[in-house]
Amino acid sequence: MTYFYVLVISYGGMFADVQSGLLYADAKACADAMDTVEATFQGQIPIVMMQCVETNQPSSTIRPKKRP
Repeated sequence: MTYFYVLVISYGGMFADVQSGLLYADAKACADAMDTVEATFQGQIPIVMMQCVETNQPSSTIRPKKRP
């Protein structure tokens, strides 16, 4: 079964640290997005931490197997 993943991004703001999250359908999509997000913020905002966190919500339909 595949679960949703959230890319958690923590970055420094002017007065306080800020945290954002982006939702992805699986771990591979989340990991692939990390490079894109880092390139987008590069030179503009210092990223403190980025990680993919698995949720408990399934991203695919749970269906029983057909019996013969």
